[in-house]
Amino acid sequence: MEDEMQTPQGEGNQHQAVHTLVTNTIWIILQTYVHVLLQYHMQGLLPGLIDDQTCQNILDMLCGAGRWVLDLAHSDPGLQVEGIESNKGLYQYALAGRTVQRRQNAHFIYGSPAHIRTRRGHFYDLVHLRFTSLRCQEEELSAMLREGLRIGKGQICWIEAGELETPHSACTRWYSLLRTLLQREGHHLCTGAQMVRHLHEAGWRDVQHQASIIDLSAGTPGYHLFARDWHWMALYLAPLAQHWNLATREELAQWHRDLTIELLSPQFQARWTLHTVIGRVSLKRDISGT
Repeated sequence: MEDEMQTPQGEGNQHQAVHTLVTNTIWIILQTYVHVLLQYHMQGLLPGLIDDQTCQNILDMLCGAGRWVLDLAHSDPGLQVEGIESNKGLYQYALAGRTVQRRQNAHFIYGSPAHIRTRRGHFYDLVHLRFTSLRCQEEELSAMLREGLRIGKGQICWIEAGELETPHSACTRWYSLLRTLLQREGHHLCTGAQMVRHLHEAGWRDVQHQASIIDLSAGTPGYHLFARDWHWMALYLAPLAQHWNLATREELAQWHRDLTIELLSPQFQARWTLHTVIGRVSLKRDISGT
């Protein structure tokens, strides 16, 4: 009887471990792809709207695997760059990257970005968020933006993905599947207007919004990154789609074959919208820490 009671629990724990591993792997692939693509698109690690000359202490909220934190720390040894991550697996991955790369000016914190402990009188010149709405629900997102204002003394930079536009059926199917899986996990995409509203409601001032289009069609600089990583992304999405009974294994295999054919076509077309919002701390606010 004891063995019979323990088996379902053991299977449940094993299933949850596999689910967590697959989900974390998807985030690492997605973050790496987006990081490299945006670095090319912005010609750097920060958008042009940011006054990077005033940024010395920087915080990245929900930093994931820490790629942006590590690269920014490497770009200027005089910076102090911190990342906070609530997912233990991603946090450990980021720590490992810091150790391997020996980035002494990069630091990682394990905890909730909605409740950050800082030294009295310590503030960040820049609070950075990237694709945050894909990883947290609206209430947590609002709390994070308010917390960023509390510990910030300069600017906030928040970047989110908009819609992927493509005429190809298989690519559209996998993108729709990704959106559905995110919704099942309780996440959503923010529009530019929603991002502006969130920053205003959190108390940020001088909010600016910039929308840009990244061309991912065949022959463009972003195409090879998209084709490679979207191919791998589909492979890792498949078990989650099966878990939620969104498709059978046979259907997913056929969809993946169709996707591969589309991605390899010299006529492949895709465009991706990028939303960037910038806000500032009110000049009237007392940041003396007293």
